Amino acid sequence: MRVTAGDRVSVRGERWVVEEATAFADSTLLDLSSAGSSGAGRRCQILLPFDRPAPTARIPGIRAMTPRRWAGHLEALLSEQRIHGQLRSAQHAAIDILPFQLEPAIALIQGRASRFLLADEVGLGKTIQAALMLAELRRRGWCNRALILAPSGLRQQWADELQRRFQVRSVVIDASSLSILTASLPFDVNPWTIESVVITSIDFVKQPEVLRALASQIWDLVIVDEAHQAAFAPQRHEAVQAVATRARHVVLVTATPHAGDDRAFHALCGLGQFDPAESILLFRRTREQAGLPRTRRAHLLGVRPGSDAMDMHRRLEAYLATLWQIGRDRGRQDAQLVAMVLAKRAFSCAHSLVRSLERRLAGLVVPIQASAQQVLPFELDTDASDEAQMPQAPAFDHVDDERDVLQTLIEVARRAQRHDRKLHALERILRRVREPVIVFTEYRDTLDAITAAIGTCRKAATLHGGQTPQERLAAVAGFSSGAADLLLATDAGSEGLNLHATCRLVINLELPWNPIRLEQRIGRVDRIGQTRTVHAINLFAAGTAEGDVLARLQRRLARIRMSEIELAACVINRSEPAQRHSAEHTCTTVVEMRGSAEAEAQRMAMARTRATHADLPEYVIPVTCLLRQRLRSVHGLRHCVVAFMRVRLVTLAGRLIEDTFVPVRVPFRNGARGKTRRDIRIAATAALATVHPHLVRVAREHAELRSKALETESAQWSLGAIARERHIARNATSLPGTLVQTGLFDTRAVTEHLDSQTRHDALQIESHTHANLREADTRISLRHDPDVALLVIAC
Repeated sequence: MRVTAGDRVSVRGERWVVEEATAFADSTLLDLSSAGSSGAGRRCQILLPFDRPAPTARIPGIRAMTPRRWAGHLEALLSEQRIHGQLRSAQHAAIDILPFQLEPAIALIQGRASRFLLADEVGLGKTIQAALMLAELRRRGWCNRALILAPSGLRQQWADELQRRFQVRSVVIDASSLSILTASLPFDVNPWTIESVVITSIDFVKQPEVLRALASQIWDLVIVDEAHQAAFAPQRHEAVQAVATRARHVVLVTATPHAGDDRAFHALCGLGQFDPAESILLFRRTREQAGLPRTRRAHLLGVRPGSDAMDMHRRLEAYLATLWQIGRDRGRQDAQLVAMVLAKRAFSCAHSLVRSLERRLAGLVVPIQASAQQVLPFELDTDASDEAQMPQAPAFDHVDDERDVLQTLIEVARRAQRHDRKLHALERILRRVREPVIVFTEYRDTLDAITAAIGTCRKAATLHGGQTPQERLAAVAGFSSGAADLLLATDAGSEGLNLHATCRLVINLELPWNPIRLEQRIGRVDRIGQTRTVHAINLFAAGTAEGDVLARLQRRLARIRMSEIELAACVINRSEPAQRHSAEHTCTTVVEMRGSAEAEAQRMAMARTRATHADLPEYVIPVTCLLRQRLRSVHGLRHCVVAFMRVRLVTLAGRLIEDTFVPVRVPFRNGARGKTRRDIRIAATAALATVHPHLVRVAREHAELRSKALETESAQWSLGAIARERHIARNATSLPGTLVQTGLFDTRAVTEHLDSQTRHDALQIESHTHANLREADTRISLRHDPDVALLVIAC
């Protein structure tokens, strides 16, 4: 049997609509969606002739019903109709319909761009937006292979969200699962091509042997979560760039796109870019722009250090000023890094400063020799960003002078450590507050000092970058379940956490030198779904540079766009920052989608509230009759038949692109002579016998006009998609110009070269086929005559 897109078939006892029919040499792949209201959103794929779908009967039957029941069927059918440019997966997804979250997906299906940067502020559901884009591409048959790159601690969260909200199955791949999968497959099968949606971590992908297999494939969609991590780290950037340049669509997700470094921001916006003139489509909204209330109260709490602590800060400031001057005059970036680390550690607590000073002094006494052999990255799931890295090269001309300064600072810091008033203030707050609390600090070893200071007044769980993903999940689960009422966390171990259902109070032991980091911390509890007022308490040491400079600049940092090195100069030199402008507008594009998103959200909200009608057998036409007394207030609706014609538009590639109902009015005077169902059925049969050709002709004219409009609308989008496809083909199929030496008894080099040539040829064919499909998708036609879906007789 010949089956095309738009047909209605019965398979395994259920009714389905053919979404796409892809013909091969000896078979046809059918992509089906459920035709019943109870199974809305369900998908199925079958292969002809191995599966044999039964066509539904095309002899229409007529069923008379009351006007109210008929109107219910009409509403249900209108809610299920498919219009080009409207979202298909969001209506049945387990998400709240918020207009601003629909904008990226609408821009995607309208072909506004192929690269997207989702940079909303923390807590606005960027993961939901990216997942919705994935679901929409899959719903349209445009995404057979998707790759999600996320921090290791967020991989399972992505998988759970995709399954729970969008019914999209995905697989998390790490070193162990990849090894098992590779061992179970033939040697010439790429394990990354087995699953349709794959989730892995950026740090795992950057390994050469892993990246080689990933970059040898063309991906329909690549999503990079916490994409700012790939902006400044060279290995991460190269890995993401290698995969993104082999992706038809790229979605970068980050709440921190611009941290004050223009070069890092341009590197982020250039991921997946082929043409330097091509800008990325930016979506960056605040809570106010999204129309959401902001119920947050931030408190700056100054803590006056004791005399020993003030002496420590005063002596340390002199040492840091000397290091900064040396770094600026001699180009010693390592000296400036030492100054930054020590300043941050002193603002954290005296315990942390003592450890860094001791590490610095030990490096000057016995220089640590760098190993000639690099350490293999066995622990890819750990994050060392919350460890205080301390350069060991001496900064002073005379090493003994710097040793004397460090020894004095250590003695002073140890005296200050005995009575750390900031830790005492934290302990008092934790004793007074009777609800769960999250305490953030920048460094991992500071957590030990906090634990010792608070004693047993709280049941604490710890979260930091040195833990495995399983340990982090256990800590979060303990805090969320109530087993612990205090979560001690660093920034490295807290990305992507959703703790708004458990907590509303965040305490920062020190002020971060990056305002985005502060927003990330508070955003763990200030998210969509938080029903209480969020409180953030920011401790700072009054009378020091933290209070005199950093606290004063905290409200302005988001506007003046300072990098950490610029902020460090202000803190250490106690100076004001220079005004500078952001470079966001030079490499990004912003489109206005608010109106389209609000209309789409309203449509889906109405569709969700409509009553679901009882499924009718295929090609049964519900008919009702409106008598004279019901039509007195309706002008022109007398002695006629109004038919809702189902019009299905199909692309030349075999995809069902639109399935709508077109009302057609035809004069007809032989109305029903009674109110019984039999009278209505007889009148409807007579009307269809008379006016059916006219109904089909009018519906076909509408379909032809609509097809031309859609072809014009998708022409520009198609040109951009085909151009990117050609870039991807050239990039993915470029072979290195190396010679192959044939051995006398060893032909492995030749075999590997031939295998590589075969893979590249396959990619070339795949890319060429995909470009042809993109072009065929712009050719739209009516494959079947319009059908009568509903009928009303006006007497």
